[in-house]
Amino acid sequence: MRISSLLITLVVGLAGNASSLAQMSKDSCGLITRGQAAAALGAPVDAGEMAMAGCQWAETGGTGYVQVQVARANAYQRPPKTAHMLSGIGSQAYAYTDMDAPHAMAKTDNETVVVWASGPHATSEKVVELLRTVVSQLK
Repeated sequence: MRISSLLITLVVGLAGNASSLAQMSKDSCGLITRGQAAAALGAPVDAGEMAMAGCQWAETGGTGYVQVQVARANAYQRPPKTAHMLSGIGSQAYAYTDMDAPHAMAKTDNETVVVWASGPHATSEKVVELLRTVVSQLK
């Protein structure tokens, strides 16, 4: 499994408040359904499980995955140069590709949401739609 540089930055930056991060991460498994994770990946997925600082749905019988992280709003990272900004999702949002995996991040009043997928059928459009779904669940 590949881990993006953004993920590493997000996890390291949040390590100082592990108890609140753990609670927010636990909740991230309930923000989307298994079917929504499968749609984002373009393949069937196993049930969501805690992984690093979020919830991960692994491709059934494959190597792909979808991951959702929810953290405090101050965890929001500036967009990389290759990102394209998104409108209508939180107060700020963007999407980009890192290590051949589509990623999307949004900031709301209280949270930062990061969604990404890795697999041959994962697309930026699917990841952005999943980000939109997760952010709408937080309202």
